[in-house]
Amino acid sequence: MTVYLVNIAGACFIGLIFILLGIHQCKSESPVTMNTGEKPLKAEQLSDVKAWNKGHGKALITFGLVMAFTLGTFPVGLNYMNALTATIIWIMAVTAELIGLTANHNRLERIYRKH
Repeated sequence: MTVYLVNIAGACFIGLIFILLGIHQCKSESPVTMNTGEKPLKAEQLSDVKAWNKGHGKALITFGLVMAFTLGTFPVGLNYMNALTATIIWIMAVTAELIGLTANHNRLERIYRKH
């Protein structure tokens, strides 16, 4: 039981990091980026900086919540299924979360980037 509590605490801490980053991005005055290696856009390149930042911030908050849940439930899944199957499912879930985060970034870029 202690192992589960330690794992859940660690998962919540990791999720909290993303949640705090998301809150910071929601409140930011200058355009934020998703740390994809691309240079942050300038305010002149966006039609609505506030909406751009809120969109990215909400995505990071959601990602933090979902990531905390995914990481926190992984050890429980190990008790009910084969370790290889649980690991494959976990990797697929985390990959889907990252793809969703990237897709949201691309959607926000299509909406708010001036052409």
